[in-house]
Amino acid sequence: MQQMLRRCFCAGSGSAASLTDTLASLRAVQERFASSGRRERLEALQEQTADPQLWDDPRAATASLQLQGRLQREAEELDALDGRVQDAGAMLELLEEEGWAAAAAGGAGGTGDTGGAGGDSTDSTLAAMAAEAHTALRAAHAALREKEFELLMVGEHDRLDATVVINAGAGGDDAADWAAMLRRMYYRWAGHRGFDCDSSGSGGGGGGGGAGAGAPAARQAGQLLVRGDWAYGWLRREAGVHRLVRHSPYDSSGKRHTSFASVVVLPHGAAPAGGGSDDGGGGGGDGGDGGAKFAEKASCGGRRRKSSSTLHQPDGKSPVEPAQAAVTAAAASLVTGEIPDADLRVDVFKSSGPGGQHANTTESAVRLTHLPTGTVTTCQSERSQHKNRAAALAALKRVLREAAAGVAARAREAAHEELGANAWGRQRRSWVLHPYTQVTDAVTGCKSSNPAALLEGGEEFDVFVRRVLAAS
Repeated sequence: MQQMLRRCFCAGSGSAASLTDTLASLRAVQERFASSGRRERLEALQEQTADPQLWDDPRAATASLQLQGRLQREAEELDALDGRVQDAGAMLELLEEEGWAAAAAGGAGGTGDTGGAGGDSTDSTLAAMAAEAHTALRAAHAALREKEFELLMVGEHDRLDATVVINAGAGGDDAADWAAMLRRMYYRWAGHRGFDCDSSGSGGGGGGGGAGAGAPAARQAGQLLVRGDWAYGWLRREAGVHRLVRHSPYDSSGKRHTSFASVVVLPHGAAPAGGGSDDGGGGGGDGGDGGAKFAEKASCGGRRRKSSSTLHQPDGKSPVEPAQAAVTAAAASLVTGEIPDADLRVDVFKSSGPGGQHANTTESAVRLTHLPTGTVTTCQSERSQHKNRAAALAALKRVLREAAAGVAARAREAAHEELGANAWGRQRRSWVLHPYTQVTDAVTGCKSSNPAALLEGGEEFDVFVRRVLAAS
């Protein structure tokens, strides 16, 4: 048993090096966190949220509280990591100072069976404590690596979910199959990192995308929605044209073919900012919803039902990005809750047209104006003001969702246009499977000689993504 304990500490004379490396990583992360101004920003937000006048602007107050909560969580996570590292280090130091003396005393102090049993019990306890300390240290070191990469992500949308759109380019059937392979790789990598991933488009999520000959033309495009903290930050450098060189499974002569597929990465739930991002992963919309009109008419129970809505471009706003941002933000808020009352202006008036008793004498008609976007919905089909308000509100939500879908579609189109031709001369990353094996990122110069492992979307690809981010 003493030999086992000795091996544990000798393996841990790597423990001192491991503790030293972990402490160095902790200090580096703490310095980067401090230099980023996050703590100062958190203190300023805490003072700001204590001001009673904060809620004079509910939208700004909500945004401030969300940012404060995020910064507070980051600070608490870093403090907790500091405590874990310090606890593991203290335990290792205690074992190194006291462990050998206690083990020696336990082994020499007993006589016969009793003394031997006492020594073995002490050695077992010390070995268990050493193993626990090493496990805690390794876990803390891994968490510090994650935190270090999170601090590299300083983009406005890096913490958001990500939409990954993959389209086949030049190369025919090979390109369609290549697009499916990329979708499968990103789907598996998202699962490896613990992200939630939804797949849309033909070919399925994790199962599509082999080098088979089964109807590749049906897999010409695919889309993934990756949900999780920092999903966009991790994926934004994947945007671009990916080139594949391999023996084509669709060529009976076995000749080498080159095919292309484009990857567009957009932050999910954020408004396009009109123009590309710094990494080519996002793009702005190129058209407005200003003046777009939505109207709906339906009959119910033989009675006239009339409701209408119009999305207006704000006065004096020649570019449409502010309207797009407001539309997207409003639609995002509908996912988890209702439209804030502060964003609505409610007007009531008397219904027009022929009607029954009280139809034209009471103010039962309702007009709702969504202030951030200028969207107006009106309903006067019911005799009850409450029912008219509910119908107008439902129409307003529907209009905002449709408008946000249009903004997102234009953002994808603009991002595709920004990538340029999905063919020769535009590739960001080259995947060569024959005559040699190599993956090369043209922007950062990062390389890997094992493309097969990267395409599995596991640990190898995760390491490659880290290298690309660190080199960016």
